[in-house]
Amino acid sequence: MHLDQCVLFMIIEESSGQIYIFKGAKEMQELKTELQLKNDPVAIYMEDEDKKVHNTYHHFEFRDRESGEVLAKINYQKGPRKEAGSIPGINTTHVVLAEIVRLEALQMSDYRCRENALSITALQEAVMWQNKRTRERQARRVEGLNKV
Repeated sequence: MHLDQCVLFMIIEESSGQIYIFKGAKEMQELKTELQLKNDPVAIYMEDEDKKVHNTYHHFEFRDRESGEVLAKINYQKGPRKEAGSIPGINTTHVVLAEIVRLEALQMSDYRCRENALSITALQEAVMWQNKRTRERQARRVEGLNKV
């Protein structure tokens, strides 16, 4: 792999000051799903299948479909927080909570609509299920560990 095909990532963990540096290939694949509207001006990319860790994707980019400009990035937690080598990031619940706040703000404006209200309810349910999973893992004392 040539240097121009790699990206260096540096993450500084606030609590410990620990610095993590890792490199990854620039290659990302576009998400193909029937859920996204065909004429959506934003393309979603994630790391290639062979770059998955812990059976899932950790890096997403949202790009303007015409220009290719990166509009936003999401870097998810990689590895269990309590285990060595874990790389801090956000989780599914963080992203969903941000979207709930955004939709609730729209609901307090001229843009309120039934579809937004129903979306908020569905997203709140998603948070409920993720929190249930976390509480169950905490009760079994496996939360933050690489254990099922």
